[in-house]
Amino acid sequence: MFGLTEKSIRSNAFSAAVYKRGLEYYKSGKVKDIYYNENTRSFAATVSGSEDYTTCVHIGFGGTWIDAECTCPAYDSWMGYSCKHIVALQLHLMDNPHAKKSFDTKMPLKSGTRNGQDAAHTLLEIFRNFDSQKMKKKKRLKLECHIDVDCNANEITFWMKIGEKKLYVVRDMASFLSSVASQKQAEFTRGFTYDPSEHEFEDQDSRIIDFLMQIYSDEQLLGKKNWKDAYLSGKHVSLSKHRLKSLLELIDSKTFNITYKDSLYPNIHILREDIPLDFTLMSSGKYFELLLKNASSLRPLTEDCSYVLFEGNLYNIPADKSQILSAVSNVFGSENADSIRIENSIVDEFVSLVSPALGSIGNVIFHESLSEKMEKNDLLAELYIDSIGGRLTADLKYKYGSHVIDPLKPPAEDTATKILVRDMHTENSIMNIIEEFSFKVSKDGYYLDNDNSAYEFLTYGVLQIQKHAQVYYSSSFRSNPVIDPESFSAELSLSSGQDYLSFEFSIEGLENEDLPLVLEALSEKRTFYKLKNGSFLPLETNALQQLSQIAKYTQLTKDQMESGVMNIPSYRAFFMDEQLKNMDIRNYNKSKSLNDMIFKIKNPECESIDPPASLASILRDYQKTGFEWLKTLSGCGFGGILADDMGLGKTLQVLSLLLSEKESSPGTKRPSLIVAPTSLLYNWISEAENFTPNLNVRIIDGNKAQREIQLDNLEGIDLLITSYSMVRNDIESYTDMDFKYCILDEAQHIKNPASKTARAVKLIKSKNRFALTGTPIENSLLELWSIFDFIMPGFLYSVSGFKEKFEKPMDSDSGGTTIEVLKKHISPFMIRRLKNDVLTELPEKIENKLSLDLSKEQKKVYMAYLSKIKNEIGSEISENGFGRSQMKILAGLTRLRQICCDPSVFLDGYSGGSGKLEVLDELLDELIEGGHRILLFSQFTSMLGRIEEMIVQKGVDYFYLDGSTKSQDRLKMASAFNSGEKSIFLISLKAGGTGLNLTGADTVIHFDPWWNPAVENQASDRAYRMGQKNVVHVIKLIAKGTIEEKIYGLQQKKREMIDSVIKPGETMLSKMSESEIMELFEI
Repeated sequence: MFGLTEKSIRSNAFSAAVYKRGLEYYKSGKVKDIYYNENTRSFAATVSGSEDYTTCVHIGFGGTWIDAECTCPAYDSWMGYSCKHIVALQLHLMDNPHAKKSFDTKMPLKSGTRNGQDAAHTLLEIFRNFDSQKMKKKKRLKLECHIDVDCNANEITFWMKIGEKKLYVVRDMASFLSSVASQKQAEFTRGFTYDPSEHEFEDQDSRIIDFLMQIYSDEQLLGKKNWKDAYLSGKHVSLSKHRLKSLLELIDSKTFNITYKDSLYPNIHILREDIPLDFTLMSSGKYFELLLKNASSLRPLTEDCSYVLFEGNLYNIPADKSQILSAVSNVFGSENADSIRIENSIVDEFVSLVSPALGSIGNVIFHESLSEKMEKNDLLAELYIDSIGGRLTADLKYKYGSHVIDPLKPPAEDTATKILVRDMHTENSIMNIIEEFSFKVSKDGYYLDNDNSAYEFLTYGVLQIQKHAQVYYSSSFRSNPVIDPESFSAELSLSSGQDYLSFEFSIEGLENEDLPLVLEALSEKRTFYKLKNGSFLPLETNALQQLSQIAKYTQLTKDQMESGVMNIPSYRAFFMDEQLKNMDIRNYNKSKSLNDMIFKIKNPECESIDPPASLASILRDYQKTGFEWLKTLSGCGFGGILADDMGLGKTLQVLSLLLSEKESSPGTKRPSLIVAPTSLLYNWISEAENFTPNLNVRIIDGNKAQREIQLDNLEGIDLLITSYSMVRNDIESYTDMDFKYCILDEAQHIKNPASKTARAVKLIKSKNRFALTGTPIENSLLELWSIFDFIMPGFLYSVSGFKEKFEKPMDSDSGGTTIEVLKKHISPFMIRRLKNDVLTELPEKIENKLSLDLSKEQKKVYMAYLSKIKNEIGSEISENGFGRSQMKILAGLTRLRQICCDPSVFLDGYSGGSGKLEVLDELLDELIEGGHRILLFSQFTSMLGRIEEMIVQKGVDYFYLDGSTKSQDRLKMASAFNSGEKSIFLISLKAGGTGLNLTGADTVIHFDPWWNPAVENQASDRAYRMGQKNVVHVIKLIAKGTIEEKIYGLQQKKREMIDSVIKPGETMLSKMSESEIMELFEI
């Protein structure tokens, strides 16, 4: 019944194991208290497990089940699939059809949102009518527009006719528009009635109707008494000139009628062309006259003269001409005549200024009585710029033939009979620029006494003036008063010993002693630097910004810059080259030896350095590139970080380098040293024995006396391998030795520069140094500095210098520009390949976040401790300050994380269950039944103990590894697991997160999240690494609404910084602010 069958129930279960558990629950009678809710059409029951859970099955209107839900933690994690409690209830309903006492498949739903049958029928009927109306073809109506202009009453009105064949006047405009608005009929005569269901307008006419409807709506809203712009009266719509303009724009190409001063202009079109205006300028003896033919026919309809009636035609005037036409219309209209008088005293300016403007809107004719008195010459404008007494001066002259005009001096008495026609438009354009740049005026001319204004004018204003005038500079400026950035030149060369760079930089017109002052001005964010001769050097140029970066990051001194030749460590070559190329300067030269070195390191694969013959067929292509990169850096005297993804064979690439060095220099007596975590010592021995048996390798371990003996006689030894703790304890023995290579494996062990370990390894002497790590940055940029401080001391400056140049700027500007500069520094000395990029045959890695609920009792414990811890930490911070409260905060966070796992790990007598353990229990059943092999990580060994108890009860064989497991045993267990022995490997995150190859697993479970995603990734990559043949599924169990969700959110933020610097970052717990810390304790 209800569409429930054994097959459908099984297919909707999360897994076969879940179905099996649900069947057991049903058969053992754990489904109780069943009742049916008619309002929600659902069966609800209590299903007993480790706790009692409420389970519901919803029945659709047709009588079949449509959905189910449960309050257990597993249900929310399985994205709609059935848990064992739902399976048990469904099986009960399937086998007991009489369980529902009042179910009726025909009974309508009580909920209004589900019933709604009347509303549905109504809506259906509307759309039926809508479709039938849509199918019906309507008749197109014609619309005829009439515009009446009454100049005496200063009134403009609009009226219209509509109809099918015969047109009828709309005599009551308001009534008609009301019918349009309400979609009702409007009767005109017995022969014509407007019916919106029968009639429609052309698109253009519809826009006119919409325009009228807006007026009608406004008038209805505001009322006639308050509406002054337009109103409806009978057949007329009264319009302002502004409204008329809008209407004419809608009419566009449509034919219409205009009545102007009782004169009818029928079937008029709007013309978009010049008005045929004829102006005549003539001499009348004592004065001059300007005549306009048919001036009385010039009739503007709009305020701005955009629409003008002239000689029976309506013209649409462009904006650049309508302003001139408006002035003409106002003058001739006020005189009410066809001509205006011009006095002799202003005729020169009138001819020069007014006549060109009139020529833009019509035809200007100079009567022969005037033309013989006019003198026309082209304008030659000249601007002379000088620097006098700290001022920028400008002398402006207008030349028309032999006439020279100084705009600052009054015109001289002119006894000539000729009228000089001047180009006033160009003169005014020049004067506008002079005024725009705030020139002051003295008796000697124009001047600027402010350097900022002078620089702005020389940079931008001169370019504008040069469009109209010739510009000349005085001899005080050597060439151009604003120095061209392309005049910069730079030269970079490599010393013969390849230990330093020689850098020369020059700017035309700039002395060497000016360079420090220029950089100082740049640091002060100034826009220019003024030279002694008055010239300006623009500072907002890319070239100088790049130069400023060079000075900052190469730590150039004043003495170096003033000398003109600057010596810089050779490891800055790549940064310098990038900066100089980005300058976009005309002259940048670098020596051949430098160019060759840069190319070799950036393109190691092009060097064709052969690996040792015994490894040539073993190394993958990307490993050969890594080998070539290590060899090239070593040959140039540099070190680097091999930062390949976990599982890509960093060990093999280093062994290839060491074997190659032995084969190419067989007489070398200096051994190399590898420092690795204790857990990886025997892994190095194993790899060396397997791949490079010709290397004579010695491991340094045992007690103090044994280690001293091992270090005493190194004759014939190629490679020493020891641990970080051994080096720290034996550093006095190592400082007297000189190694060929010193290589750190898992170099994040020296991420804290203040640690004894970091200080110890940095005392070891060697020709070259390399670091291996898949996570050069785990928590902060300072970790990267510490590793580079080992590889190439001074490369990333001192600790304080690194913080000042990189760490602090990244905190303030989100790191954008600073990250790019840091990448320019480090990218040549760090190579990083990801599995997805180089191992195309590697199967997919799928990561899932599995959200789950705490059990009821577990949640109560969590909330109680959360409140208690928040209060205690708040008091602690108030009493001791945030900095001294770190241990208290960390302890509180750890306690909350433990509760999310299982409160019983620290609460004696707790029996309220764990939502996470319950989900894990079912998950393991499903995985084991499916033949999957599992790595299970937890930060807490006590939690691993609880999980171990659960696995023992299942009767499943497993391996267990934590910090107490010996190195030899680790390798044995890993080998056995990879050979197929046992299904589960329980691993402490910190103890087993690195140095293990566990490709025998295809599933990784992180039982509890750790702050740093890089640590989790390292752990996951025990399985997802070279040699893996199966898809790897990584599952992260996250308790909803708890500290675990906060940690997961922080993990996503952490990735951003590391990805931006090297690919895969973040903000460490110890780096978080007080407000960020307290946010972790919010629900």
